[in-house]
Amino acid sequence: MALGDSFVRVAGTVLAILKTRFELISIEVEEEWTRLLAYLLLSLAGLFCLALTILLAVILIIVLCWESYRIPAMIGLIVFFGLVTLGIAIGVKRSFARKPKMLALTCQEIAKDIDRLTS
Repeated sequence: MALGDSFVRVAGTVLAILKTRFELISIEVEEEWTRLLAYLLLSLAGLFCLALTILLAVILIIVLCWESYRIPAMIGLIVFFGLVTLGIAIGVKRSFARKPKMLALTCQEIAKDIDRLTS
């Protein structure tokens, strides 16, 4: 019976470890989702305000330069906004490259569990 009891205890321990790890996965996924949603909402609000600001600034510049420099003013604005867009795209790409790997803590804990169980 001692062998059967040991097996039951080991199985119970393994199931408890799995339950804990799945709870950790659930928490990490939920945190990542919440963070992503917050980024999205803040980005949309910021983009809306930025779009209104840019639209009004462009209209003002074109109205001020209408008589003598309307074509150069429009070309300058196109180039400027193209460069700004390129800068934003590069910044977003770098930000995603530095983002921590999803479920990294869970993977570390599972690796520790495997090490403990095999030694």
